[in-house]
Amino acid sequence: MDTYMEFFQNVSHVFTTITFESWLFFVLVIVIYIGITIGLDVLAKHHNISIKVVRFLKWFFLLISLYVLEYTVLPKMRLGVPEEALLFVKVIVIWFVVIQFLDGCYAEIYIKKIKHEQVNHIFIDLIKLLIFIVLVVVLLKNTFDIDPSSILTSSAILTAVIGFAMQDTIGSLISGLLIQIEKPFAIGDWIAVATHEGKVVEISWRYTKIKTISRDYVLIPNNSISRDTLVNFNRPIPYVRQQIEIGVDFSVPPVRVKMALMEVLEKSSSILKNPSPIIRLMEYGPYRMQYRIIFYVPQFEAVRRAIDEINTSIWYQFRKEHIPIPYPQSELAVRDYQQPADETSAIVEMLQEISLFKGMLDDNLDLLVRTSCVKNFMQDQFIVRKGSTDTTLFVLLAGKVAVEYEGRSLTEFEAGNFFGEMALLTGQPRSADIKAVQAARCLVIDREGFRMILSKSPKIYENIQTMFHERMLDRDKKGMLHAKKMEGTTLLERFRQIFIE
Repeated sequence: MDTYMEFFQNVSHVFTTITFESWLFFVLVIVIYIGITIGLDVLAKHHNISIKVVRFLKWFFLLISLYVLEYTVLPKMRLGVPEEALLFVKVIVIWFVVIQFLDGCYAEIYIKKIKHEQVNHIFIDLIKLLIFIVLVVVLLKNTFDIDPSSILTSSAILTAVIGFAMQDTIGSLISGLLIQIEKPFAIGDWIAVATHEGKVVEISWRYTKIKTISRDYVLIPNNSISRDTLVNFNRPIPYVRQQIEIGVDFSVPPVRVKMALMEVLEKSSSILKNPSPIIRLMEYGPYRMQYRIIFYVPQFEAVRRAIDEINTSIWYQFRKEHIPIPYPQSELAVRDYQQPADETSAIVEMLQEISLFKGMLDDNLDLLVRTSCVKNFMQDQFIVRKGSTDTTLFVLLAGKVAVEYEGRSLTEFEAGNFFGEMALLTGQPRSADIKAVQAARCLVIDREGFRMILSKSPKIYENIQTMFHERMLDRDKKGMLHAKKMEGTTLLERFRQIFIE
C-alpha cells in the first residue's frame, strides 16, 4: 500500500513540476493530430480518395506524433516511461503504417491507377510477411530479451511434424510463389488446366480462381497447375486462333468455294481482319472436299459467338451461291455441276479476244472456264480491296467497274477487260480498290486453275511477257524510271518463281 502511495506521490510531483510550455506542446501535438485525421476524412468524402490511402496517412501521422512526443515532451515530463513499452507501441504503429502503405498507396495508386495493372497480392503478402518477421525479431530481442535463434532450434522437431502434415498446402504456397515469379499467366488471361477452362480472376497463395464460359467459379490448387499441362490462350499473341471445318461437294470448283467463304469472313464483325483469315482445302473425303477456315477472335469470350455467326452465314451464302453441302450417301448418278453450255461458250469467245489469252486453244479455254467460277457483284460493292493478299484474276463479263485509290477514281473497265493479274502472276498485294459501278458479273480465276492451262499453252508465256513489256513502256512514258526497272526485272522473276521454277 505504501508503494502505491509513493508512486502516486511521484506522479503528482512530476505533474506539478511540468512546465506550462511542456503541457502546451503536448496538447498541441494531440490537437494537430486530431485535426489532421478530421481533415483527411473530409477530403476523402469530397474528393473520392481511397479509404486505404486515408488510413495510411492517419497511421503515418500518428507515428510522427509519437516520435515528436518521445524526443521533445516526454523527456521534460520525466514520467519514467520504460523504453520497452515505447518500442512496443512504435512497432505496432509501424506495422499498421506498412500494411496501409502496401494496400493503399502501392496497390491502389501505383499499381492500379498509374501502371494500370492487376495487383499481385502474393507479392504484397510476401513483403508483409518479411516485415512482420523483422518486427517480431526486434520486439523479441529488445523488449523481451529473447534470442530468436533459440526458439527456432527448440521447435525444429515440431516444425518438421507440421511440415509433413501440411505438405499439400505448403506445395500450393510454393507453387503460388513460382507462378508469380515465372508469370505463365496473368489476371484476365484465358487458360485451360486439365479439364477446366476459363478466365483468370484471382491468383492467391493456395489457389487460382477462374471464371468458366458458363459463368461458374473454379478454384484450382496451385500445385495442380504446376503438375498438369497449362494452356494460355492469350499468349504469345493476345487474340485467339480458331478454325472451322466445312465439307463441300466435289462438283464445285475450289475457287468458287473459297470466294464464297471469303465473302462470309469479310462481312463478319466478330473476327479480326488482321491477321487475315485463311481458307485451306485440306483433303478429299469419301463424299466431300474438306475445307478448313482459320480466323482470329479478339477475345476468348467471343469465340462461340464468332463460330455461330460464321457457320450461320456460311449456310446462307452456300444457299445463295447454289453450293451443296454433302452428307454421307451412296449415289449411282454422276453429276456435273458446271456452267451452262451456252454461257461457257460465250465466255470462251470473250476470252479469245482478251490479250492475255490470245492464241490459246478453245479446249484449254473451255477447261479454264469450267475450273473457275462466275460471280455476281451488286452496284457499289467492292470486288477488290487495297492491300488484300488474295491471288485471283477477274475477267469482267458484264457491267462496269472503277479502279479507286484513296477515294479517287482512276479509271473504269467495261466488259471484256480483266484486272487483278499482278496478284495472280507475281503475288503482289492489291494496289488499289476496285468497285462495281454497275451490277457486274466476273469470271474468277485462281492461281491453280491458271497454272493448269499454263502448262498446256506455251503461247500464254509470250502474252505475259508482252503484257509486262507494255506495262514497262507505260511507266517509261510517265517518267517512272525506277518503276520501269522493277517492272522489267522483279515482276518477271516473281512470275518465274511462282509458275516455272
